[in-house]
Amino acid sequence: DAASKDHTNANQQDEQKEEKGRCLTSFSSGTGFAGVFGFFWKWFWDDWLGLSLSKTLWLAMGLAGCYWSTFLYVINFQELQHRYEQYRFQDQGEESCDTKSGTENCDDSNRETDLTLALDEFENEAEDKTVVMEISDMSFLQRFQLVLRLWPYMVPLFAVYVAEYALQSGTWTAIGFPVTDVKSRDTFFEFSNWMYQAGVFLSRSSGAIFTAPMSLLWLMPMLQIANVGIYWSIAASQGNNAIGLNFF
Repeated sequence: DAASKDHTNANQQDEQKEEKGRCLTSFSSGTGFAGVFGFFWKWFWDDWLGLSLSKTLWLAMGLAGCYWSTFLYVINFQELQHRYEQYRFQDQGEESCDTKSGTENCDDSNRETDLTLALDEFENEAEDKTVVMEISDMSFLQRFQLVLRLWPYMVPLFAVYVAEYALQSGTWTAIGFPVTDVKSRDTFFEFSNWMYQAGVFLSRSSGAIFTAPMSLLWLMPMLQIANVGIYWSIAASQGNNAIGLNFF
């Protein structure tokens, strides 16, 4: 009946939303771990094994080959295509296709039923004016307007990145214990960045268990900017102390 169909569609939409969230979190987690792994790579080859920075970077070029091999030989594009077709045309709980061989073998009656359900759902969404246009079908102006509507997310993201690069390229380069020692400044810069990237990794991996509300999303860049202020004051005080020591 109609009530059962609506309930099934609602459950299916919730599961699809959760799956999209897991995919986005997995991607974000991977980008977060890249920073941690990058500093570990430099420490392992350069600091621990004593290779030059040039050789360390050339060894890292092999990682691009690993990604290319994964793309060619690990990802099963046929299975992904089959899952995409199921996602579009198949109702939840109905096994109308043979998935064991990795190919789609659906009879005409099941195809017609699935297509009818998909069209009915599309018509219902059209009546509610909730149909979302595919990005590939949008014009340049429509895409630009879509991007502008994302400003509540883009502004705090921009502020976070500006503060991050201010820390990495500015304040952390001027801190050391003692600040007058080049090796101490290099050590502080490396490990402060390493700890920061670890925090980025944990933050980007938390999307599956925690979704930040908009108020918290805007609070985070403010805390990041405050973090810049704290480290700037430390760097400035160390610089003043160093100047005083040199003077006397």
